[in-house]
Amino acid sequence: RALQSVGARGIRVVEGQARVRRWMGKRLLPSTLFRIRTTREGVWLEGWGHGHGVGMCQVGAGGMAALGYTARQILSHYYPGTRLRRLW
Repeated sequence: RALQSVGARGIRVVEGQARVRRWMGKRLLPSTLFRIRTTREGVWLEGWGHGHGVGMCQVGAGGMAALGYTARQILSHYYPGTRLRRLW
């Protein structure tokens, strides 16, 4: 998914559901489970879910994995400040 914004500061293209959500703000777009729809009236963001803000978002983690992030990088993103270590 990609969203293009045209404003006083120029044109900005934001790609990826997690990035669009961060750019729009969690209050306006509470979940990464949404789609962008264009109609004659304008652009509509249709969302499902509310995002609990705790733990790992499966959609976001899957998107990061598709972009080539490692499991360690994904876990560090969702759980900053934690240490991973082998227990066996």
